[in-house]
Amino acid sequence: MSYSELNENEIIGRMKDLMQSAGLHDDVVRQYFQEIYERFYSQCYNIARYYGLKRSDAEDAVQESFIKFFTNFNSFHIDRPFKPWIFKIVLNCVRDRYRDLIKHAYSDIESAGQIKNDNQEILLDEFHMRDVFHSIIIRLPEKLRTAVIIRNYGGLDMQATADMLRISLRQAHNRLEAAYALIKEGLNNEI
Repeated sequence: MSYSELNENEIIGRMKDLMQSAGLHDDVVRQYFQEIYERFYSQCYNIARYYGLKRSDAEDAVQESFIKFFTNFNSFHIDRPFKPWIFKIVLNCVRDRYRDLIKHAYSDIESAGQIKNDNQEILLDEFHMRDVFHSIIIRLPEKLRTAVIIRNYGGLDMQATADMLRISLRQAHNRLEAAYALIKEGLNNEI
């Protein structure tokens, strides 16, 4: 049976079995890991980008997520859905990356002042719009921000979103509605 015909839980189950018998460096385990990586990289990357990370920071956060997945996949319970579990790892890595960026935010401001470009005004407008969007996202309460990101960029349906957040379906709807209202209000106030 081809790797692509297996679902994520079957792949993880086989990885666990192989790890017990063959060890971490088995080629089949690497191929299974590669299959998971290829299936979920773009969704994980989209979550990181939607959270407001720049391209390189999002790539770093996703890479860190897959490293954590690989080192901790034994803690995954086969009877639970995989997608919410991997997205939770991604969100944690994105938050860690974002905290690190906040500590070093001054470097972007300094480099923006050194830019010599004919289109400097356009570039500064882009920096401003990115900052506006970041400030709106940052101001969202964590529960609302997470619900929006998981629902829109995680590819989860409403029930899976509610399950991942460990809330009822109605609460998930309410969080999304409140988040969208705050985002709309923030954009109206900034523009």
